[in-house]
Amino acid sequence: MIQFAEGTYRLTRETNSFRVEDADRLFFACRYEGSNEGFVIEKDVFFRQIQRGHIVKEDVISSLAI
Repeated sequence: MIQFAEGTYRLTRETNSFRVEDADRLFFACRYEGSNEGFVIEKDVFFRQIQRGHIVKEDVISSLAI
């Protein structure tokens, strides 16, 4: 099953959101908004963390700077 996750997400224990992009068939590349810092995460782990509520998808409106 192919799952798509590109978009903006946030770890529940952090305030900074990050962009998720497909790196290859096993990993996502994540980069914090407004920063050069980032990390890679296995796709299976990423989706497991979403199911457990540790990673949440940011709404488009809440991601915009006012």
